[in-house]
Amino acid sequence: LGAAVGPGGAERDPAAASLASGHYPATRTENEANAGFSMASGLLGLFDFRFTIRLTQALNHHYRSSLFDRIQSLPMTAFDDERIGDAIFRVMYDTPAITNGVYRILLTPLASTAFSILILLVLGRLFWNHPTNVWTAVAILGIAFAATVPFSGALRRRAGRSRRAGATTTSTLEEGLGNILAVQSLGGEGHEKRRFDADSWASFSRHRSQMALGMIITLCAVVPAVIVGSRVFYYVANLVIEGTISPGD
Repeated sequence: LGAAVGPGGAERDPAAASLASGHYPATRTENEANAGFSMASGLLGLFDFRFTIRLTQALNHHYRSSLFDRIQSLPMTAFDDERIGDAIFRVMYDTPAITNGVYRILLTPLASTAFSILILLVLGRLFWNHPTNVWTAVAILGIAFAATVPFSGALRRRAGRSRRAGATTTSTLEEGLGNILAVQSLGGEGHEKRRFDADSWASFSRHRSQMALGMIITLCAVVPAVIVGSRVFYYVANLVIEGTISPGD
């Protein structure tokens, strides 16, 4: 516990581990399906890290198994009529996003809201005679909502289009490999390669569109927050120079 908290940078390091990955969902699946993290370091962080890994693996295995059981119970005609690559993409690559969503739904609204309220209460208690500090915290909280809420629907739609494009790419690859003998015998390798290249590029373009919107959201939040933060830093620095508050405050 003593190594988990403290004023130094080492004590503030979170506990986390991940493999190298690219931008395509297939390369990120292993990290998402075996994600572990902790905001603490030391022995407490290690315990929390291992616990979240096991929890992520259990949730992901539950959803993958349930979805695969549902697919296995489908009639055989469904496997002949539908593109099996889409099912592969959903089982292997979409399910880890569910566990990440569970963490975000539980931690972000509850922990972040409680932490924000606590900060406002502490600032109000310590700097009641300097309301600028308190109102700055309220303003930054408002900026966070104003910068993210209007974009939530657009980001969700772009993420859905990106995953559908990825499923199409997986289906094209599965079809080409499943019928490789027919493709080679009929001389259609070039056509299949061009078809896969087109689907793969469309998938990557959809993903870039999603990432571009995420960057816009980040800029909309960071730029106003930096402006507000710089002004309050200047205000607080003047209070310290004038001796109104101490450097510790």
